[in-house]
Amino acid sequence: EQHRIAGCAAIYLRLTYNQDAFPGGIPNITVDMEGKSDVLDPRTNTRGFTSNAALCVADYMAHPNFGIGAGIGADDGIEADSLVEAANICDETVPLSDGATERRYTCNGVVSLSEPPKTIIEAMLTAMAGRTVWQSGQWRLRAGAYRIPTEVLTSDDVREGGIALTTRQSRTSNFNAVRGQFVSPENNWQPDDFPAYASDFYREEDEGEQVWRDISLPFTISASAAQRLAKIELETNRRQQMVKISGKLKAWRVSAGET
Repeated sequence: EQHRIAGCAAIYLRLTYNQDAFPGGIPNITVDMEGKSDVLDPRTNTRGFTSNAALCVADYMAHPNFGIGAGIGADDGIEADSLVEAANICDETVPLSDGATERRYTCNGVVSLSEPPKTIIEAMLTAMAGRTVWQSGQWRLRAGAYRIPTEVLTSDDVREGGIALTTRQSRTSNFNAVRGQFVSPENNWQPDDFPAYASDFYREEDEGEQVWRDISLPFTISASAAQRLAKIELETNRRQQMVKISGKLKAWRVSAGET
């Protein structure tokens, strides 16, 4: 009664020694398993297993012991509306070249609690090209998708001299192709190369030189999703105009991460 390992994933094995069967000693044991069965979905107010990337990130962040204790909907936790929006984006259906479909973003991987929460959260966010934003005393989750603008900032919202425009990045920070590794179901869930994404247009801009960027997607198990994430990485880098605005107080009507 006192030692049932309740709430923990565990496996008990009893192996019969056989020198012919195990000439190299005790084998490495691996298993296929689903993750937590009590992830909260604020859209339905139910708990269960899910691979929705936004919900998985929120569940880890909300954990009082292993995460950062940012409760969903709490005053100093995760802002619920942004989580709902991110979860809906993750569940959007994306058509594939073979006629099939898949959800836009899923999160499938293993969390090592020997790593700090910041490292774990950043790794999980790669599964949805996402980011977290701390604003007005709460965390806001943003999934990688275009958001229809709801507000417009004009010169009336900016302090005098409060606009700075950067038009180009240095050549050393540019790249025109992205490659990397994801978790491959066909390779026994081991890291494997996903189909690289390269742009001929950007390569011509770089005088024909192919410049690669390597990324790691430890929570992505779909090669097609990995390639989409690689494209987002490339386009984010190549859209090279950056505007920095010092706004007046009324500019607070917009939130970081909005369009």
